[in-house]
Order: sequence, then structure tokens, then C-alpha cells
Amino acid sequence: AMRLVGGLHAAAGASAAALQDALPAAAADAGCMAALQKLRPDRLILAGHSAGGCMALWGGHRCPPNVKVAAVLALAPVADLVLGHELRVSDEGDAVELYMKCKPDDEEGRERYAQASPAALLPVTFPTVVAYGDADSHVPPELVSSYAKSASTGAPDLVREVCIPGVDHFDVVNAGSDAWKGHIVPALAALLETHLGAEVASALRQGIA
Repeated sequence: AMRLVGGLHAAAGASAAALQDALPAAAADAGCMAALQKLRPDRLILAGHSAGGCMALWGGHRCPPNVKVAAVLALAPVADLVLGHELRVSDEGDAVELYMKCKPDDEEGRERYAQASPAALLPVTFPTVVAYGDADSHVPPELVSSYAKSASTGAPDLVREVCIPGVDHFDVVNAGSDAWKGHIVPALAALLETHLGAEVASALRQGIA
């Protein structure tokens, strides 16, 4: 499992395009899959923040068939890469372009964005919590909300949108914050209770008690 996770992490550091190529290779590695299966892949929860939230959602769609994603927690995710590019996400406005190593302005670029953007991979087929603050100045709340509403429309039983008033980009990953304890964990616990059972949800709630 360390080989699988490490390989994906290294690819993610290089580019989203490289990440797209890393998962099939890892899935074909018998050692990776044997180790992953020992880690209860039926209880695999993917979580990520900002660009990591995009990767977590992408991983939910692209995991190999023998790995079941139990849930995805996407925190302030750049979930629509085309829209993110149009909105010039980040202070310099080039975060999505740097992440993708290309622009969606030709056929090849548009295809790469379509392969990497969670918004292009809907509907979701796994329980998903999309959480963000309405005071986020890094990833526009309207970008996240647009994705969350589209995802919820396609799979209303699987998707929970959590928009937290007055919260910025980094509050959602502060485990000591009210955003985390009062909004994100309860939403995730409720979703897990529905899909994985009361024991899992109870363990999560007790973790913040």
C-alpha cells in the first residue's frame, strides 16, 4: 500500500496529467493491490483539500474496480478545472494551469482537462461530502457550489453539500475549528451511518468528543 500511495503522491507532485497515468500502473502491480486489500479497501475514505480535494474526487471515479471507495471528503475542492481556469483561481491566477501543465485551449488540452476534472466525470457513484466556506478567497465558493449542486442532482442519496458561513479556505482543514467539529464531521458521520453503518459513524463522532 505504501508503494501505491507513494507512487500516486509522487505523480501528484509532478502534475495531474501524470497522476492519470499512475493509477492504472499501480493497479496492475500485484504487490500494491495485495497490500491495499489487507487495508480493507471496502472502507477506503479519500480526503483532500483544494487541489487535493480535486484529486480525492478524481480518485473516487478512477479507482480500479477491485477497490471500493467507501466515501470521499472534498474540502474546498477545485472540482471543475475548466471553470477554475476561467476564474483564474489563486493569487497569481495560474494555479489550474500549473496543476494541469497545460491550458484547455486546444483539443489535447481539453481532453486532459476532461480526464482530470471531477465535474466532467459526474455522476458520482460513492458517498461524497463537499465542504467549503462562503468566505473562501482562494477557491471561489461559486465554483465549489456549482459542482456540489450538479453532483447532488445526479446522485442525491450520495452527496452532501456543506457550506459554512464566515469560513475561509483553511478553516475547513483545522481539526480544532467549529467548521470541522460542528459542520464537517457531523455531515460525514451522517453519510457514513447511512452507507457504512452506525458503528463507523459513532467512531467518527467519538473522535471529536
